[in-house]
Amino acid sequence: MKGRRRIAARMRLLARLLETVHELVNQPDKSLLYFLDGVYYDVILEATEKMSGATYDGAGHRAFVKPAILASVGNLLRKCCGLEKGLAARRSDCDDLCKEVDHFMTLFNSDWSDSMSCPASAAQKQKTYNKPELLPSTDDLVKLKEFTEQKLVDMSERLKNEATYKVWRSLAETVLTRLVVFNKRRANEPAKMLLSHYVDRPDWKNRSNSELLNK
Repeated sequence: MKGRRRIAARMRLLARLLETVHELVNQPDKSLLYFLDGVYYDVILEATEKMSGATYDGAGHRAFVKPAILASVGNLLRKCCGLEKGLAARRSDCDDLCKEVDHFMTLFNSDWSDSMSCPASAAQKQKTYNKPELLPSTDDLVKLKEFTEQKLVDMSERLKNEATYKVWRSLAETVLTRLVVFNKRRANEPAKMLLSHYVDRPDWKNRSNSELLNK
């Protein structure tokens, strides 16, 4: 359940890839696994280029409108090849199918990095050179910290007198906000924390060195 959004996004991306392949080869009745063959490697390559908006810049270097798609497609193709070989092994018809997938993976391992991954990585990195980094001001962070801490006190007292879901939900969201701001480099971690993680946390005083304890 935790990975349902990630899985759905991967399935949509594979569906887009398959639709693009169908447009190139005019075989709308074939599944993606059918095209995991060395014969269709160039078609998969062309479809991925089309999805990512592959072009050439003024200096003759390859550029991509959506370079992030290449990394995702590359990982998914490798995953699909492994799944296809696993399904073939379970059906005891591994010989022909495994040869087709192996031919595809041979081309993929020798060519994908040079023709797709490396140029896309360079293009994505180049976009960050002159991109301004917008950071919140210190005054705003201080105001947010003071507000959340005061609200934590208020909602905790209110929950003692009014034990309702609405009050508890407001307190939980305030706690999550405080944790996200405190741990701002990894904002997704606090959302996955369980109450047991907090209750069973180690005592940092027993695990810290004397220099930290004296400060």
